Amino acid sequence: MLSWNASAKTHSATLSTVSFLTEKPRVLMPLVSSLLCGLNTRFSSMLNYDFSVPEAKYAIPAAVSRPTYKLKWVPPDNRSEVSQAFVEAVARMDTASTTVAESTSMQSADSWPGR
Repeated sequence: MLSWNASAKTHSATLSTVSFLTEKPRVLMPLVSSLLCGLNTRFSSMLNYDFSVPEAKYAIPAAVSRPTYKLKWVPPDNRSEVSQAFVEAVARMDTASTTVAESTSMQSADSWPGR
């Protein structure tokens, strides 16, 4: 079973292999059709860059954050949208880490002896 944590190249290679199998004898066609249907069903939100689905909203920017892959696997038509989602995810993380750091330092200051 493929997971989103697998590399984008693996997904691309798998889909290419499955597509290649469609050219093989008719015996494999039911298997190939089932595989393609399953992959499209499972990963449709990510393959269609649907950021309204929470899984895609977090998985796509996570995949882009890998220095090895960056935006290489994203079609040119979707790169600006994916880049924007990545920038927003980093901004959310920065805000969250700043909030946690501030609350931790306030707790430390409040518990300081002599206060």
